[in-house]
Amino acid sequence: MEFLEDSSLEELIQKGIKEFDEGNLNDAITFFKYLTEYFDFFKHSYKDSKLSHLSNYYLGLSFKKIFKFANAINFFNKAIQISYEDPYSFYHRGLCYEGLGENNRAISDISKAIKRNPNIKDFYIKRGQIYQAQGDFSSAKADYGNYLKFDKKNPFKLKIYAELCTQTNCYKSAINSYKKLEKLTSNDFSEEINNLINISKNAEKAKLEKKEAKKREEFRNQLSLFGEYNLDQDSELIESNNAARELIIAAGL
Repeated sequence: MEFLEDSSLEELIQKGIKEFDEGNLNDAITFFKYLTEYFDFFKHSYKDSKLSHLSNYYLGLSFKKIFKFANAINFFNKAIQISYEDPYSFYHRGLCYEGLGENNRAISDISKAIKRNPNIKDFYIKRGQIYQAQGDFSSAKADYGNYLKFDKKNPFKLKIYAELCTQTNCYKSAINSYKKLEKLTSNDFSEEINNLINISKNAEKAKLEKKEAKKREEFRNQLSLFGEYNLDQDSELIESNNAARELIIAAGL
């Protein structure tokens, strides 16, 4: 294989990218396959080359576009080996794993992409969608929330976020999201808001009742240390007796 100058390699890469951008994927694959084979042949000269990274990355993208995910993963692996800090190689490899149904590996790769660049909103929304598909609504809600920090006026994503807030019992956030949706879209979400207000009130009431029941049970257990009592008969009287409470506290029980 003939050794080429960098300028010639750059020209070939640009031709390959042009074919990719125009949707001529078979031609793009031909260009990038030749280039990756070239860089493998002269690997000692191009060990950490940006040109080698681009060739493998775009070949991975080309195979991903035609749903050959296993082939794509192979070239994203090589791109990552050359440039380990590139978030997009991890992100697109993650999408390939999603295409193969390997959602945990997809989440892992997209998380690595976010770690390398936390300022790309699409990373969050894709991971959130995978979490949502898995039924992990809490993690999905967090990712949709991060996405909305970058795109606060996206009604479609905001509605999904509101629904996720509802599913994770974050009623206040859900109500606020629906109110924002009303302003963004001029649609009426009063039914959703009123339902959430009622659900929130009932949930808070149930929470308080559970808390009070726990306190009563703890108080009964403490009083039982003093001797035999008919707790069922006298529980209401005993619980209202502040002097008894102070006696228990003073005794350190």
